[in-house]
Amino acid sequence: MGLNQTETAAGGENRFRSVGLKLALKLKSLWLVVLGYFLLTSLFTYPLIFNFSTGLPGMLVEDRDQNLWNLWWVPRTLLQFKNPFHTDYIYYPEGVSLYFHTLHPLNGLLSYPVQLLFGLTAAYNFIVFFSFIMAGLGSYLLLRYVCQNQAVAFAASLIFTYAPYHIGTLKGLMQLISLEWLPFYLLFLLKATRSRERFKLNVGLAAFFLVCTALTDWYYVLFLLGFTGLYLVYPHEKPYFPALKRRFLIIGLIVGLFGLVISPILFPMIRELGTTNYYLPNKNAAQEFSATLAAFFIPPTTSTLLGNFAQNFQAEYLTGPVAAQVYLGYIALILGVVGLFTFRVARFWGVVLLVFWLLAFGPTLQLNGSEPGWTMPFGLIQNWPIVKITRSPDRFIVITMLALSVCAAFGLIWLQGLASRLKLPKKWDWLVAGLAGLLITLEFLQIPYPINSITSNPFFEQLGREEADYSLIELPAQDGFWSGASRMANQTIHHKRSFNGYISREYDHPFVRLTPGFQELALLKDRPDIFRPTKAQGDLPGERDWYDAFSYYKARYIILYLPQNQKERETTDLAKNRLMIAQVVGEVKPIYKDELMEVYPIPSLSAADLHPFARIGDGWYEPEPDETGDGRHRWSAGAANLDLLWQGEETLDTHVSFNIGLLREKTGLRLTLDGILVWEGTVTTAQQTLQLELKLTPGQHRLDFYPEGTAQSPQALGIGNDPRKLLFYINNLAVE
Repeated sequence: MGLNQTETAAGGENRFRSVGLKLALKLKSLWLVVLGYFLLTSLFTYPLIFNFSTGLPGMLVEDRDQNLWNLWWVPRTLLQFKNPFHTDYIYYPEGVSLYFHTLHPLNGLLSYPVQLLFGLTAAYNFIVFFSFIMAGLGSYLLLRYVCQNQAVAFAASLIFTYAPYHIGTLKGLMQLISLEWLPFYLLFLLKATRSRERFKLNVGLAAFFLVCTALTDWYYVLFLLGFTGLYLVYPHEKPYFPALKRRFLIIGLIVGLFGLVISPILFPMIRELGTTNYYLPNKNAAQEFSATLAAFFIPPTTSTLLGNFAQNFQAEYLTGPVAAQVYLGYIALILGVVGLFTFRVARFWGVVLLVFWLLAFGPTLQLNGSEPGWTMPFGLIQNWPIVKITRSPDRFIVITMLALSVCAAFGLIWLQGLASRLKLPKKWDWLVAGLAGLLITLEFLQIPYPINSITSNPFFEQLGREEADYSLIELPAQDGFWSGASRMANQTIHHKRSFNGYISREYDHPFVRLTPGFQELALLKDRPDIFRPTKAQGDLPGERDWYDAFSYYKARYIILYLPQNQKERETTDLAKNRLMIAQVVGEVKPIYKDELMEVYPIPSLSAADLHPFARIGDGWYEPEPDETGDGRHRWSAGAANLDLLWQGEETLDTHVSFNIGLLREKTGLRLTLDGILVWEGTVTTAQQTLQLELKLTPGQHRLDFYPEGTAQSPQALGIGNDPRKLLFYINNLAVE
């Protein structure tokens, strides 16, 4: 080898070492930054670090329990190559779509190794720490890119990372805790549009982090797209239109890549938008979940340093550890104002701050307990096709805080420059940033943060070890929107199907109100519906169709949850529940009992004892007592249906009978089974009995009623005060 070749090789080796050394130094500095965020997260969530595998943060237990289920459900289904966005493990047997549920599947994947090694509680807390640390790292990298100052970037990043909003999400809203991808998207959006260096990488990473955001929370996607629109049209440089054209093409590429990757989730969501409306919030939800003017400037009552000061201000929105927190912070505001007035480049971030701050007010302005009625920007857009799905305008504060952190960073740079002009030592640059970081920390700190201990149940653990697929009937019946959450948390232990549930929007699951056996247990009534009573064979104490229904839906145990607080003791009638349970299982003692629950086994049927049975379908009013008081009937205003179910292994000749009558006159009626005509004739006001001979194959069948008449109200006909439109009724339904 010649001298030149030797020198070339040595030079290449030296350059390689130089690049490696620079990379190592960068990674070392980032690891120090990450360590800083870990220590700060341990402080802000104290004492969570000492309860990592035994306790969970926050007081919104319902949302916390729901999110435990989310973490458990996603990897469970993906490992079975199933779609995680639909489940029949809750709201069994029909199940429910999870496309508009806050499933945050990315968190389920990220936490799965921790779930396997340390359990679900530790996995939940891992996501908490991961989200805070990565939010800090992302905002640090964004601020360092924008401001070119490491010390300032770290100090100002605390405004976004540990904002009262972010601390407030700890109350149980894991999808909102996971705001870490927002600054990463902004960082690579800026890089992609400002520089041709590593263009493809920056475009790909911007789209990647937008996808990550969509896999945690769609609110945040909406916010990022709103930011992107502002960034697109803002006059950053001259000439305006050529720059606008370039940004438009680049942003179109980023959003196009995002849409392509997320399309397997996005297309089903679009289809659901046109076929259902359960995802729409209540009419007044947007106003209820909006920020008040006072809330931006009065510290949370849980503030460690300023909480006593906040107690002097009567504002329901601010009080308690479960309150939404949109407090901006005076240190951040002062630094932000300084930055806005001293650096032209900060003005764009000031526009972003202002726009998202105004959106957080919701539809109309609220001060502090009063409403002037002034329409705010969100009120102008709240009925837009996508925006109308949202119900919490106060969450716009997340972009406000990110923009405020950028403005504050420029304010810190000005202060550093002031120290330089005063000819103070260079170390004052770090002291200024360090002091600002300390003051921000003290102002935002809210410790100790509430921690709830998590206890497991030995009976549920035993069920979790069983591979058999069956369901549990849980009593008292689910009451309202929230009460299914704890039962979802229990499901992460026992792994059995539940007829209860709790998703991100109110979702009616009428199954237990329409199915024999389940009706009696849920409604605590002996004769809640139109079925003809038929005593079960042998020593079973209840009616025959109860046990056929329990068997068909694989119900093995009845779980009776005992009251755990005064409110539950006042609203739960255990005597009625136990009486109804006894009518199903007999006078037997529970096979398991502790301070939380009692467990009763449901009698099982042999194949020879199985019978077909019916359940109520669509198109019926609620059941009403017959005039004789011995039974019940249901009215319909038009087309209606019943479900006929048979769990045997062969086709069965089945006899179905019921009484039917009209409100007035007479009308034609057609009955179809799974779309095939099985009866056609005329019915009158005089009650008559219809008898059908049907062949039922194993499974579920639909018996449809198609009357020809027009429904009218008894009130309009002068035969009563009932304003409902009625056409025909049925009662005394029997399936043999």
